[in-house]
Amino acid sequence: MTTQTGSTYAALLQESFDRLLALYTELSPQEVERAELGDGWTPKTLLAHVGFWDDFQTQRMEEAVKGVSAMRGVMWPEEDNDARIAADSVRSWPEVAAQATAARRRMIAFAAALDDDALTRAYPEGKRMLSLSTLLTHMVRHTEEHAALLRAYGADRAE
Repeated sequence: MTTQTGSTYAALLQESFDRLLALYTELSPQEVERAELGDGWTPKTLLAHVGFWDDFQTQRMEEAVKGVSAMRGVMWPEEDNDARIAADSVRSWPEVAAQATAARRRMIAFAAALDDDALTRAYPEGKRMLSLSTLLTHMVRHTEEHAALLRAYGADRAE
């Protein structure tokens, strides 16, 4: 039995995203666009990345619940992070922020609607199984890991 409910996951997803967004208020517009966080990331492309994976993983969970991916498995993105970084670097900050926020809201709404049975069930994805509770926990951590990257930049800048 899972220890978290759908509404608990929704709250954790919201809190982790709020903490990430709060870090952006400490950056200048130039830093959002150009600050080097390592491995080609900027604050803008980092948020685009979080939004991309929120959107992808929400769609993945929805397909698993509907049984769409049971036979065919997961349809993983063809582009890697480097290709998305390049594409996201030319997008406007308002577009990136709006897309990431919309993707997180969609994931939060999905999580909030899950009952205990949905959270404890294992969903087939081709030859593998998907646990919604495991993936939702991962998505909270994913956001926190990227927030830590941004926090480290802020700490380095303050020194």
